[in-house]
Amino acid sequence: MVYTGMLNERGGFESDLTVTRLSAEAYLIVTGSAQTTRDAHWIRRHIDGARATLTDVTGAYAVLGVMGPRARDLLARLTQADLSNAAFPFATSREIWLGRALVLGQTHGHPARLTHGYARETLEALGTCPGFEAALAATSTCRYLATAPITAPVTLAFGSRDVLLLRRQSRHLDQLPPGTRAETLPGCGHVPIADDPGAVAELITRAATRADRAPAER
Repeated sequence: MVYTGMLNERGGFESDLTVTRLSAEAYLIVTGSAQTTRDAHWIRRHIDGARATLTDVTGAYAVLGVMGPRARDLLARLTQADLSNAAFPFATSREIWLGRALVLGQTHGHPARLTHGYARETLEALGTCPGFEAALAATSTCRYLATAPITAPVTLAFGSRDVLLLRRQSRHLDQLPPGTRAETLPGCGHVPIADDPGAVAELITRAATRADRAPAER
């Protein structure tokens, strides 16, 4: 099992997802709740001619994330399976009974127990892996620059409860076109479309209406 990025031919980032090998020729892909349709479309467009088939099984599964340094202790109350590090190590997956349900258990990591030495080894492995330098060179300059003006109206939206992408930590905001709007979606977290689809749709409609009224620069 691996948590990884899905990149395009330029080394640009398309999505982040978890890929689990179920058997010699079967894999389970888990992506973000707001990315399912987009990721499936992107994968299907790129496996044309390959000996592979993508089947959307979203309706057959649900994902529950149990996180924290005592996650194993909590789950141990619901199962007789051995959840110790030795029996169920990092980045592995296996079927276990959780109460009366047969689930696909997976372990992604233990941030609270990450030692300095292990963190350093992980970063060194990332920085020296094949393709890192090429991917870095291809993506490090792939951002909007003031020398390449955007003529369409721009709207940025932040969820008021988002603790991952904080507005105050956003880089390069000073390089966005004049008149760029930054709006807040009240009550929304990191995935606003899942928290309040109506508010997201209303925001997009307002932005599109302003874009339609604004004269395009030629």
